[in-house]
Amino acid sequence: MIRPTIKLEGLKGVEDALFRVKGSTAKNKVRKVLREAGEPVARRMRRLAPEDEGDLSESIDVSPTLTRPQRRIFRKGYLADVEMHIGPSGLVQGITSEFGTINQMADPFARPAWYGMEIETLDLIGAGLWVEVSKKARGKGRR
Repeated sequence: MIRPTIKLEGLKGVEDALFRVKGSTAKNKVRKVLREAGEPVARRMRRLAPEDEGDLSESIDVSPTLTRPQRRIFRKGYLADVEMHIGPSGLVQGITSEFGTINQMADPFARPAWYGMEIETLDLIGAGLWVEVSKKARGKGRR
């Protein structure tokens, strides 16, 4: 399985500010930002999903939850404290369409949806985190 790696730099100040927020609150804020930033990629994925697999495009979502087979692949401790997944929720058609089989040509939709949007998505994450940190900073200044 291909595991893309993304290195995000320049958000150290945002990260420090988020860690000053109560733990579960900070994680919820990060999840919210990741979900909002991932939705444009999910919309593009839905548009690019093969037409003959209607349930495939309907299953594409932005979620912090992995399916049982996905959890076996990504064992505990491998991933970050806060994460968001974009893609089909557990349908085998997602894998067979994306990568093909011995009897079926690949008809990728997930990788093309991501490529070209990765910088925009990372910018949305950075901007969203900054907004959340700014809200918290403004709230503290009023007390």
